[in-house]
Amino acid sequence: MNKERIYAYFGDKERLFDAVMDQRHVEVMAAVPLDADDLPGYVGRLFDYIISHPDLMRLAAWKQLERPLGQGGKNIGSYEHALAPLTAARDEGRIDTTFNPVDLAVILYGLASAWHHIFAAQRDTESGTTDDVWSAQRLTEHREALIEVVRRLMTS
Repeated sequence: MNKERIYAYFGDKERLFDAVMDQRHVEVMAAVPLDADDLPGYVGRLFDYIISHPDLMRLAAWKQLERPLGQGGKNIGSYEHALAPLTAARDEGRIDTTFNPVDLAVILYGLASAWHHIFAAQRDTESGTTDDVWSAQRLTEHREALIEVVRRLMTS
């Protein structure tokens, strides 16, 4: 398939990029469904997904550079899959009413993705070598801490 045919289908490279991002978003939602009754577990599973799919975070970083808010693709709407269950759980008293569902969705995503954002430069995916922060033991320790932080956040 050549570039002209791809752009004829999608319109231009921006719409192609938006389509790729939208598809990746659908894949993440399917692989890591939000469970409002187990937010610590959800954040742990999201962390696992992010760590095992570093290409997703590179795409997200590229989107921030090339397609800032209001320039195509999904923005706060990207959290819509989380807003309905979080809002329902809040309204039904299953989670603390302190947090706006949008804020909570962003906080949960931020916590799950922080490790990758901070240590991405130390990950050498081409040679297969990793720094200690990417060792299985260190990732497990961080995942456990992450789950405990969210558990405490939701029970305080």
